[in-house]
Amino acid sequence: MVDARALRHDWHNILGRIGPLAHDQALARLAKLTGVLLIVASWIWGGILLRRQYARLSGDVLRES
Repeated sequence: MVDARALRHDWHNILGRIGPLAHDQALARLAKLTGVLLIVASWIWGGILLRRQYARLSGDVLRES
């Protein structure tokens, strides 16, 4: 028979040892929000870089800044 502790997820074991297991849902929401914000920030940064590159290739120096 399999030990019940072996069926738990790693995060259950980690958070159970250090204490914040009661706040697992809040930590999950924070991690998801952080990931979403990083993705959106990377899209914005990529858009800025693409716009600058397009301005350089088209020779429009005024739009570069």
